[in-house]
Amino acid sequence: MKIEREITLEQCQELILNPNFEEVGYYPGCLLDNYLLYDWDNYTYIIIKEKYVNCWTSTLVATKTNDKKLVDDFLKTQDEELDEIDAE
Repeated sequence: MKIEREITLEQCQELILNPNFEEVGYYPGCLLDNYLLYDWDNYTYIIIKEKYVNCWTSTLVATKTNDKKLVDDFLKTQDEELDEIDAE
């Protein structure tokens, strides 16, 4: 399962504060931050990623999934980006 849609910053905040998610992972972005939310009871993940629009604007895209590989790929990408930042 993979459901993807653009969300507002307010919707992102509501998801992050939702008590149904046992864990929230935070990853710094450029203009907006990225998040990974876990709901272990339903084996559901929500990946919230910054989407570049132009040099002045970004938006957020939320992906709801139960695909562990998709989550692992997201985490790997975030780790690589953090390594690049640390190397600078």
